[in-house]
Amino acid sequence: MSREKKPGTYNHYISVNTQVLGMVIREATGKSLTTYLQEKIWERIGMESNAYWLLDNRGMELAFGGFNAVLRDYARFGMLYLNNGLWDGEQIIQKDWITASVTPDSPHLEPGKNVLSDSPFGYGFHWWIPPEPKGDNLAKGIYSQFIYVNPEHRVVIVKSSAYTDYNLDGTERSIETVEVFRRITENLSK
Repeated sequence: MSREKKPGTYNHYISVNTQVLGMVIREATGKSLTTYLQEKIWERIGMESNAYWLLDNRGMELAFGGFNAVLRDYARFGMLYLNNGLWDGEQIIQKDWITASVTPDSPHLEPGKNVLSDSPFGYGFHWWIPPEPKGDNLAKGIYSQFIYVNPEHRVVIVKSSAYTDYNLDGTERSIETVEVFRRITENLSK
């Protein structure tokens, strides 16, 4: 079987890659994703509620799209990103990691109309950069969940939803949603 494209030349997001990453983390740490997240981030920044992933029939978290948390905790996670991994004077996530995660490092990961990608959104380490970037970035879940971070204006916006037609026009709706976030941010900054 031949591959469709040379690795590292085209961005085609595939959820199973995130699932594999979750499995690697579990094997490398000897802990479930839930336990690892609780220890490394959740407990350290005082999240309100426990977070969890849905599990498959073997007890493995569905890392690709089964994460659950309350909105205020999603917002706290966004604030952690907004503050470059710093929380109450403690560096929870390395600043260099935060920067790298929202900075595309190859042409095929850049935002915009890109013939090297199947998405107009740029991509870092599981963080997305909107088309026509303005220094903002976001975590984006399937069916239109968002943690939007705008460092310039010091704004975090969280949106939970279940857009059932996501597979039909989810990208267009995501672009519209980012524009709404930007308008909210601009109005809050006045």
